[in-house]
Parts: sequence; structure tokens; C-alpha cells
Amino acid sequence: MLHHRPCPFPTLLTTISAAVAFVCCPSVRAAVPTVQQALSLKPIQSNVDYDKPSAADAGNCTIQPGKQDGKTAWIVLDPSGAMLRYFKDSNGDNVVDLWCYYKNGLEVYRDIDADFDGKADQYRWFHTGGTRWGLDKDENGKIDSWKQISPYEVAEVAIEAIQKNDANLFNTLLLGSGDVKSLGLGSELEQQVTTSIREAESKFTQFAKSQSVINKQTRFLDFGAARPALVPAGTNGSTKDIEVYENAAALVENGGNPEQVYLGAVVKVDNTWRLLGLPQTGDASAVASLFNIPSADPLGSVAATNAPTEEMQTLMTELEKLDSNFSSDPKQQNADMKRRIEIMQELAKMSPAGNDREQWQRQLADMLSASVQTLQYDEAIDDLKKLAEQLKKDNASKELQAHVEFRRLWSDYIKAGSDPKADYTKVRDSWVESLKTFVNDYPNYTDTAEALLQLGMEQEFAGEEKDAIEWYGKLAKDFPKTDAGQKAQGAIQRIDSIGKVLPLSGNAIGGGKVDLTSYRRKYVLIHYWATWCEPCKEDIEQLKKLHAAYARQGFDIIGVNLDSNVKLAEQYLASNRTPWKHVYDEGGLDGRLANEMGVMTLPLMIFVDDEGKVANRNMHISQLEDELKRVIGKTPQMSRR
Repeated sequence: MLHHRPCPFPTLLTTISAAVAFVCCPSVRAAVPTVQQALSLKPIQSNVDYDKPSAADAGNCTIQPGKQDGKTAWIVLDPSGAMLRYFKDSNGDNVVDLWCYYKNGLEVYRDIDADFDGKADQYRWFHTGGTRWGLDKDENGKIDSWKQISPYEVAEVAIEAIQKNDANLFNTLLLGSGDVKSLGLGSELEQQVTTSIREAESKFTQFAKSQSVINKQTRFLDFGAARPALVPAGTNGSTKDIEVYENAAALVENGGNPEQVYLGAVVKVDNTWRLLGLPQTGDASAVASLFNIPSADPLGSVAATNAPTEEMQTLMTELEKLDSNFSSDPKQQNADMKRRIEIMQELAKMSPAGNDREQWQRQLADMLSASVQTLQYDEAIDDLKKLAEQLKKDNASKELQAHVEFRRLWSDYIKAGSDPKADYTKVRDSWVESLKTFVNDYPNYTDTAEALLQLGMEQEFAGEEKDAIEWYGKLAKDFPKTDAGQKAQGAIQRIDSIGKVLPLSGNAIGGGKVDLTSYRRKYVLIHYWATWCEPCKEDIEQLKKLHAAYARQGFDIIGVNLDSNVKLAEQYLASNRTPWKHVYDEGGLDGRLANEMGVMTLPLMIFVDDEGKVANRNMHISQLEDELKRVIGKTPQMSRR
């Protein structure tokens, strides 16, 4: 049942599947998987850096059953209690469908069986593993397309594809024909891009075979490019803004010698970045300049400027060893963390001022912040403060200064909130004041959007709705095209919705459409829910009873499912049928249906009267029956039929 991949451990897979059933139903007899068996499972994708305990450490690791959101799982912990593996049955069918792998206590990779047929069809990287989200439509272990991938990762995967002479992998990075149309390019440029992509598809295999820069020992180092350019709509006949890196390159290392692989233009499409042509080695001029954006520096100087010195190579090698030899001893973990910090600080100093140095400093800030949350490494907060001060002294980019300062504030908040003796009101007040100072000091940066969203949420949850609307409004105005900005606009609409018509429409799970306007002359409860939300499912059971009691008198329900995958909702509803319809749209809590009403947490219930106007924008299940008795009692039953 668990054979989601070619695997030499069929006995182990059967054991874990049966063991999951045992957690769900103790009357079922099943052998508990051993630590050694669980640790022998490997990610489907080969390029994953995760903790692999030594034989000695493995003997002191533990495996235990657990539950999350009411679902069963097997959890593997190292001797210090840090997470190593997490195998979960997310839909309650007693078969594992999530295989999660950790490094330094953080999840870095996950195999996902989203359609619950026993085979993985999605692969995701997290935290220090990156941001990639690959899709495997035919479930053969090979990525067919990307749902999310960064420019850095595009360069990394491109080098991997050349190393392996894997045309299929390379083609996942190319802009597809449908995406070319979606860019809204002018007719001449559209034809150039289409031709460039077709040539790349047809010539890649020969290029990978004939080039002499990339071999099996080649190591990817970095993505090199000037800052991204925004080509505005109207340029050369285009109809949309286009975000692009022109003249991008991948920096690699062969036996200590730096080399360049020229990638050309890399363009943004939704949450992915795509190549527009065939990479080149040796001569940068062989890569066409499609958008005619001049480089800030000659590309030929990139290798000389960005190439790591021999001393830097030695430090990076040491850093890799620290990452691969993760210790289970808390004291050693702290010692290793200190050394990591020292190495990153040295690498930042050795790197040329500008983008290279700031990349190391950004990585350092992210690592320090994560260590506060996962290792309770409180010294990291002081290091973040020192880094922030150094960046100001060096006149580093404001974007980086904002990023580091926000990570410092967040780490302070996490540390204060984790103290069991803390006065939460004081912790919250301090957090809010620090956020206000941050958005005043850094008004227009990437992390500012998250800070504004946090301010709005904190004020709303505290009942200070006027202040919440002020912060949400600033976020929506200053960052209108971001997910956070759209959610903020929805939150304002929700807070100010009493007495107003609620717009709600979408595709129904199981087929058809749902539109709230067709429910006129009925009292309707809008129930936002997800299968991972246990209180939501408890509410559904209560709603079934209330629907049965009041449906003939003019009461109805519309469910709004916010799962990340519609199949999760479909499977749940197949075994937990409801007499009302449910709408679904992609994106979960970051999707259209959630953003339209600024849904931050679940469950959320909005009560709409028989004119389609909001009567209660935050109803609790315990209030619903009294409200139904009140409103239905005032209206003749005949008017609801």
C-alpha cells in the first residue's frame, strides 16, 4: 500500500503501513517499525541534504507513534529529541502519504502522495532546503513541472540537468508555449522567445554531450546576475509587466577552479522562474539578449569578481561537513552552530561588497533566526543584533537591513513567548511596538508587508478593530499586488461587512457552481474550513444537526474549503457527507477564497441574512441555534419555501 517509489525495502514499507493502522486501531496487530528501518527510507529526489545519523547515533534514536490534526504518524527523533523523520497518514486511510525529512530540526524536504494512490506525485523543499515544489504527473519519480522554483534553484537544476544530460529535467525549466502567450509579449519578441525555446529543446542533448565545463565532479556554487529588471507593459508592444533577469549565469567549481555557465534571460511566471533558451559555456555573447537590458557589470567580469578564493573554498567545505555531520548532542550542536556563524561571517567578509556579500549575510540571518526557534540558541539574538549594526555601519542595502532587523525582532518575540512565566500581554504589547517602529524605519521593503500583516492581525485579535483596519489599509495600499496585500484588503472587507452584501462564488466540489446570490430569501452560514482543522470538522457535525432541524424553515450552509489540495476535501466529504455545497479554489489559506475575506485562522463562520447581507461576521457554533430561533421566528415559514 505504501509503494510510492522503487524501493529495496518492501518489508519495511509494509511494516510502516501496518503500523500506522495499529496506531489508528490498537486491536490490529502490527510490527512496530524499528529506527533502523525508518531511517533507511530515502527521499525520492536525490539532491536532498538531510540528517543521516551515524550508526552509533542511530542506536540512540527513537521512533514513536503520534498524532497531528487528529491524523496518525510515525516520528523519528534523535537522542536530543530533535526531529529526524516524520511519516504521516494525512487523510485517515491508514496509509502513509507524507514522507518528511529534517536537517538541524527543520523540515527540508517532503515526498507527497496527494491523490492517495500509494505513489508520490509531488516533491517539496523547505527551510534551508530551498523553495522548490515539483510535480510528478505520471508518478515515476521524475519531476514533470514546477509549481514553485527560484532563480537560484533554476540555475542549480540547470547544472544538474547538464551533468546528467537529462533533457526532460532541463525542459521543466524552459518556458512552455502556453506561458509564452501568458507573458503578453509583443509579436516580434514572442516569436524570438518561441524560436529560442524550440532550439533549446532540440539542441540540449548535443550541447550537454559536447560541452567540457560540466562533469560529474562539478559543484554548483551560486546564481549570478544583476538585480532583476521590470519591463513595463507597453514596451515593444507588450501588454503586461515582465520581471526578468537578463544575462544571468551559474557559477560552478571544478577542482577549485571557478567556471561560468551562461543562462541568458530568466523570466518570472507566477511562482516560478523559467529559462528562455539554451545555456552556453565559454562565450557569453553566444546567449541572446532578448530584452536588451544592459548588465550593471560586464558579464565577462562576473567570474573574476564572484569566484571564491582558495581560502573561501576551504571554509565552504568545512561548512558542508558541519551540515552533513549533524550531532545529536545538544552541547555539540551549540558548538557547531557557533562555528557555522564564524564561517559565514568570514565568508561574508571575504566576499566582494555588494550582492555576493549580502547573500552570505542574508543566509546568516535566516540561520540565526531558525536556530532560536528550533535549538533555543538564544545567543543567536545577540548575533543578529551585531549583524544589524554592522550592516548599518557598512551602508548595506536597505532591503537586507530590513530583512535582518525583522528576523531579529521575530526571534526576540519567539524567545519571550516561549518563557512559561512570561506575561503574554506584555510580550504582545512589546511585539506590536517593535513592529510599529520597524514599519516606520523600513516603510517599503519585502519584510515590511509581513510586519504590517502581523500588526493588523495582532490588533484584530485583541479586539482593536479600528487600529487593525488602519494597518491592513496601509498594507493593501503600499503592497497591493502581494499575497499579504490582497489578504489585508479582504480583512478590511470582512471587518466592515455587517449589513453589506457578501460576494461569494466559485466552483463546487463535485461539480457545478455556487453563487451566494442564488440563496436569497434564505439565512445562510458561510463556513470556512479545512481537513487539517479539527475544530472545523467538529463544527461540521454540529452543523449537520442544525441543518436537519432548520433547513425547511429557510436555513442553508455553504462550505468554503481551504485545503491545499481539493482531493483532501473530496476524500473527507466522501466519507462525511453533508447536505450542503462546498466551494473550492486553489491556494488554500493564500488562495482567492481566503484572501477575499482576509481569512487568517480557521474555523471562521459568517452568518448572512435572507437579503444576502452579513448579520454576524464571526459567529461561533454555540451561538448559531439561538440566532436561528430569533430570525426564523420573525419570518412566516411560507416565505422561505
